[in-house]
Amino acid sequence: YFSQIKEISKQLEEYTDSLNKISSALPETPSLPSLFNFLQLSASQTGLVLGEIILGGVSEGKIRVTCRLTGDYPGFKNFLLALENSARMIEVEEISFESPEKPTESFTFVVQIKTYSY
Repeated sequence: YFSQIKEISKQLEEYTDSLNKISSALPETPSLPSLFNFLQLSASQTGLVLGEIILGGVSEGKIRVTCRLTGDYPGFKNFLLALENSARMIEVEEISFESPEKPTESFTFVVQIKTYSY
């Protein structure tokens, strides 16, 4: 019995990297502070200003968040790429934007995302 457990333990060690990736993509808890930190960091790294984060709800492992960002279109494209390339599984559900009244002002983007935990 113990030899079987040791063998299974050795087999699991071979998959440590894969298991860590899965754990990053689907954390055990919603981990909202780390999600909000990731959104803030991604916004600032892409030249956007994260003006507002609205938690839409957490239920059955699904977390919905709405972000209001200001900046230019290339920065927004890079922000979406950062979401796509994130280790955490993030789905963009809806995007809307407001054009600036003056050419010197920034765009306002509203993004609704969904992420998961188990």
